[in-house]
Amino acid sequence: MNHQIERVYSGARVTFTYLLRRDADDEPTRTVADDDLAPTILDAWRALLADASFLPQGGIVAYPCCHLYHQDARFQVEQTPLDQRSARMLKGRDQLVAATALQAGLHVRFAPYLFENCVDETWQLERFPTAKEKSRMKPQMDLSDLETALPIRGESSEKVGDFGVTWLEPPPSSGSGAALNDSLTENPGELPAAGRLHSCEYCEWGYFGNEASEVDFYIYAALHVQIPKLGAGPRTSTQPSARATRKTALQGKAKGTVARKKSRSARKQSPATRRKKTDRGSSS
Repeated sequence: MNHQIERVYSGARVTFTYLLRRDADDEPTRTVADDDLAPTILDAWRALLADASFLPQGGIVAYPCCHLYHQDARFQVEQTPLDQRSARMLKGRDQLVAATALQAGLHVRFAPYLFENCVDETWQLERFPTAKEKSRMKPQMDLSDLETALPIRGESSEKVGDFGVTWLEPPPSSGSGAALNDSLTENPGELPAAGRLHSCEYCEWGYFGNEASEVDFYIYAALHVQIPKLGAGPRTSTQPSARATRKTALQGKAKGTVARKKSRSARKQSPATRRKKTDRGSSS
């Protein structure tokens, strides 16, 4: 369901809660459809872990979330690794990806990002900014102002590249082709979502002559999934499929049959067997 949350400047906000029920003959809901996908996604994680060519030394894969979480106070505090309980705070496909990764034995973290739409310079955030931190954003900003106002984690992509992560899907950016929404609207569909945080004149070194640019700052969320190196954790061994197990058993049985035939043939050709045949021929 697509929805929009408007700010209330006076009066009170009224919230309606409801429970939707469906008959057995109705079309499956989106949640049911997602539940049906869980075994397929879990198998995909396990296949990825079994692939010796995929991050053999381990690393982090990142999944860009298709929902916005920056207005939720639970995501405006420092994030701890997700577990099956805390993963329920996520929505739709985001929750499905996190839950199946955890089920596959992987460690998952919620990771907020910030980027500007001029050259797509990107920063990782410790958490999503609070309303008080957003109010510190000014009409003209340099890098120092940005780092003072927001909970930025480390240096930007201009200095450290891709932050050492491998993206399962391209994250939101000005060149990604995805629609970049206003901060109050939810992204329709299952595309990676980004919300506008602030618009201003920005120059990294604080010169606002002809070197500054009018930019929009956007924020989005990602899931960081820790992939262990080969031979560690859930990559210590691979579970053979039932078909492969049956094939191995049949091959073993066939080898045993051939070995017994060779053994009988060898006994027929042995000197002792030939002497017995000669003795029986002489006695007759």
